[in-house]
Amino acid sequence: MKKNKIVYILIGLIFLIILFIISQEKFFKENKKEPKTNIVLFCNYFETECANFVLNVFPTINNQYVKTNDLTIVFKQLPGIEDSNSVLASLAALCAEEQDRFWEYSEVLFRNQEILNKGFYLETAGRLNLKIDQFNLCLNNQQGLKQIDLDKNLASEERIEKAPAILVNGVLFTGEINYHNINKEIQKNLIGNNLL
Repeated sequence: MKKNKIVYILIGLIFLIILFIISQEKFFKENKKEPKTNIVLFCNYFETECANFVLNVFPTINNQYVKTNDLTIVFKQLPGIEDSNSVLASLAALCAEEQDRFWEYSEVLFRNQEILNKGFYLETAGRLNLKIDQFNLCLNNQQGLKQIDLDKNLASEERIEKAPAILVNGVLFTGEINYHNINKEIQKNLIGNNLL
């Protein structure tokens, strides 16, 4: 009789634990906020305005909006058409992205615009502890070329001719690229989406 009571108590506890877990999952699913505003940034690793955005504007925007899930930022490669080193920089960044290190890698490239070359791309991969064999294979096989072509085609569809260019919810941003102007545009979109 005593064993039956213990079994019933254990079954009851297990049942309560399961109900608790289910209610928590439902709570988090219902309260997970999907970003309603997105920024698409078309950049070239040799453009100083792109470097300014990534190094000076992006960190604040990231902390204020991306980490709170109010905004997504998508980086599109727009290397110079005739510049093979510019294409190689984009390929290297896409190879770093394969190892989930895109933003860190891109930041290093933007901080060192004056010395970008293949040796530097490989050295940077090593300093960021990327899997070098995987990175080299990706870079040598130019695995990111298809993505670069897709990014260039999107830029062409949006009538974007050179970097930097920013789309905010599909609308080309035409102001000076600084925190104040970008923040104002984000605020306008968030208000329009009833998120503020």
